[in-house]
Amino acid sequence: IVAKVEAGGVDVNRVMVEQGNAWWYVQYAKHEMPLANAQSRAQAEKLGLWADPNRVAPWEFRRKKVTK
Repeated sequence: IVAKVEAGGVDVNRVMVEQGNAWWYVQYAKHEMPLANAQSRAQAEKLGLWADPNRVAPWEFRRKKVTK
């Protein structure tokens, strides 16, 4: 399930992406520029998952799991 999550008026999706704790899933949110910008900043600052040189995108992980 892909969903937009808000709590107390805070966009939880954006916060998670800003902190490098989630990916911006372009396929389902290609027009969500706040998420795109948040991910670009997290990548530039090597925050969270962006600090891992061996990170695997969730869609790649699922694809590998299915083919094995």
